[in-house]
Amino acid sequence: MERVGVFVALGSAAVCLHGCGSNDAEGLEADTNSTTSLRSTMIPSTTTTTMLSDTTSTTSLSSTTSTLSTSMTSDSNGATQYVLPAIPGSWQCASKGYNCQSASDAFGGGGACCTSQEHVYACVDWSVGSQLWITQQSAYKTRTGEDVVFGVGTFGSQNSDMGKCFRLEVEGMSLPLIVQSVNTGSDVSSGQFDLQQMAGGVGLCNALTSSTSFADGESTSGSALFPMFSGDNTVWGPKRNGGFSDESGCDAIPMYPDGTAAVSSFPNGERDLRTMCKAAYDLKARRNDGTNPTITSGARVACPEEVYKITGVRLTSDGSFDPVTFSGGSLTRMFDGCKPSAGWESNVQGADSMYPAVLPCGPDGITRVSV
Repeated sequence: MERVGVFVALGSAAVCLHGCGSNDAEGLEADTNSTTSLRSTMIPSTTTTTMLSDTTSTTSLSSTTSTLSTSMTSDSNGATQYVLPAIPGSWQCASKGYNCQSASDAFGGGGACCTSQEHVYACVDWSVGSQLWITQQSAYKTRTGEDVVFGVGTFGSQNSDMGKCFRLEVEGMSLPLIVQSVNTGSDVSSGQFDLQQMAGGVGLCNALTSSTSFADGESTSGSALFPMFSGDNTVWGPKRNGGFSDESGCDAIPMYPDGTAAVSSFPNGERDLRTMCKAAYDLKARRNDGTNPTITSGARVACPEEVYKITGVRLTSDGSFDPVTFSGGSLTRMFDGCKPSAGWESNVQGADSMYPAVLPCGPDGITRVSV
């Protein structure tokens, strides 16, 4: 499917299909431990626009034919500017598109097969507080006049929930969250939302490392033959579910992916991973005592274009749906690097044909898959 990209400058014991894309197991345990393509229209913005080309400067993965984009722009003072990633992107994944395997072998994800060229991962810039979401939040405010925080994660265990967006008021957060559910998990309790936060906890599915064990004695249900990061799970723990408890843990994680496709910076000026990790604490989506904040109110809303044009998935029911409201559940956290269940077209029920499934990333965590 040929689609046009648009770029804007700054201004689980989970049941997962084809591989788990969320640390769904984290939700319950953290509570008990107290712890496509963009259409050819510009995303609203009042700032200068800059185009990121897939054909400019690239760096090849060793012994491969696919490339990861390393384009970067600078302003007149030489400072790096941020640009949205191309969506779809240039990660070829052996031309498998939406059928590209998850990098983890958990839940039949296919992570133990093939070559380094034939897997996809969760995009790191889906994490709350990324420059991508800051840019999209600004565009949304320009369009609507409202300040919000964007993110993705898991709501419930039903395929029918994938692609839906929810507006959440969360204890301690000064701004509402608008989040899209892109995965499923049988242990994400009713009224919970499992939010992707950098270093938020690996859970059962693991595409971050080739290790399965954690210091708390828990193990993942799989690992990655071609992981996003080098080393074991030490910096992502000590707990399998929920990771570390306080912000100081952010200082120990890698600044950028250093595994299958090691990079020293992100190609489009995205924030480093430690900054993303700390942003979750700054936003109060994550607490320094390890406990999960409470969702004081939640309701389904139509997904903003600033969200679905980034994830690549939208439901036709966004135009009209029965009210869904909830409260009292927890805002849990995760980051496992796995392709989410909504990355397969067959898993998404009632998808808009222009936005049929989530578009995950190559091993650099930024370059989107080509479809």
